[in-house]
Order: sequence, then C-alpha cells, then structure tokens
Amino acid sequence: MTAQYALRNIIIPKQRNRVANLKVIKDENLPELPLALGAGKQAQGSGMSGATGAKFRVSYMENGIPMEEEFYAVCEQFSFQVQSMFGTFYNTIWYVDYIFSFKAEFGKLQSNTKVFQTITSSFKLNPHWYAKYSNLIEYMAQQQIKQIHSVGEFSQMLSHMSDQISAEKMQQFESRGDVYDKVSQKFSDNTLGIDRYFDPHEGREVELPSGYNHAWSNNNGEYIVSDNPNFNPNVGSNLDWRPLERK
Repeated sequence: MTAQYALRNIIIPKQRNRVANLKVIKDENLPELPLALGAGKQAQGSGMSGATGAKFRVSYMENGIPMEEEFYAVCEQFSFQVQSMFGTFYNTIWYVDYIFSFKAEFGKLQSNTKVFQTITSSFKLNPHWYAKYSNLIEYMAQQQIKQIHSVGEFSQMLSHMSDQISAEKMQQFESRGDVYDKVSQKFSDNTLGIDRYFDPHEGREVELPSGYNHAWSNNNGEYIVSDNPNFNPNVGSNLDWRPLERK
C-alpha cells in the first residue's frame, strides 16, 4: 500500500463520505515527506520496512458551500517473522500516520495559511496517551489483531496497559513531537513560510506564522501576532505579555 492509495481509497472516502461532488484536484507523491519525518525506519527484529508520503487536494460541496481541502499522509510498513508448522514466513503490516488536512471555502485555502500554520505549530501530544498508543501498536504487531477475539477482551487488555513511559518510549515520544514540528515546517515551506522568534518566557526559539510585524507571548505559553503597531495585549489583560524578538 502507498500513501496515495490510502488517501484516495481509505482516508478521504471515509472522512468525507457526507459531502457532495467530491473531486480530486491534485494528487502528488511526496517522497521527501517520510524522509523529513524519519518514517519507515527499520524496526528491531523486522525483516524490512519503508514509507511513502502523499498530498491530495480535493473540492466538494458541504452544506451548499463549495469547499477546498488539502490532505497529507505517510504510509509506513514493516515486516516480522512468524514461525509456523509449515516453516517461517513474514507478516507485513501497513499503517497510515501523520495525517493532516486543511480546509476552507473554495479559493480561500491559500489565504488561510497563517491560521493553519498556527494550529500545526501549537499541536502537542499527551505523553501518557502516547505510552498507551505505543504499547498497543507493539501488542498488535507481536500478537496479531486476529488473536483478539472479543471487544470485551480488547477493552480489558487496553485498560491494563501501562501509561507509564520508559526512557526509550520518552525518546520516541519526543521524536514524535519533532515530527509534528517538521510537518508544520513542510506545510509552511509549501505556502507562506514561518518566522522564528526568541520567547523570553520559555527561553527558547519558537516558530510563528510569517507575514506579521509584531508578536507577543505570555507566561501561559500563548502567543499573539499582529500587524497593528499600536496593539498592546497587556491592555485590559492580567497576563504578562512580552514582545518577541525576531531571529
């Protein structure tokens, strides 16, 4: 399975099955996307692995309004050995990950880039959820989904999975966080780009949507960008907003 096949035949039909006049405007293979995300690396004990990336732009009617939407996805695969009475064979599992989409009224997708960039730049994973997610993927790969005979057994198994995250899992979690940053950067590179600032509250570099002349942050990790030179978020606020220095 490829990312293009998964988007065309699985993801988009399932997620947009209630819209009318769905049409694919553009179908693009993105081999650089899984490379940038570090996807498809060979896992321990697997015989082979790989990944493909793709981007689709579609149009449709939703509630009588013409819409335009862009989908991104990566399809990864890995194989593992299985011993049987007939000898050794390989099971190959494909799964689709890093799925993003951005939609707007037809003709306004490009002009909403700043909003989309803000959304992807601020996305953060819950480490305890990620621990369960990782354990579940490992369980399915090792035991095979067909061995889970009932919904009750599956639910009980999931509830007993640890939500504690090991050092190895934490490294994977942090790497996954970096992946979303790279997805954000990739989308930005294809559209309007980003600006980099130094956040005095966080003491680190942050990425915010480009095209604005002023930016502020507060001690809650929130950001405001504006083109108005007279705008001051401290006015009428009980938070400590500080201007950011562009790098």
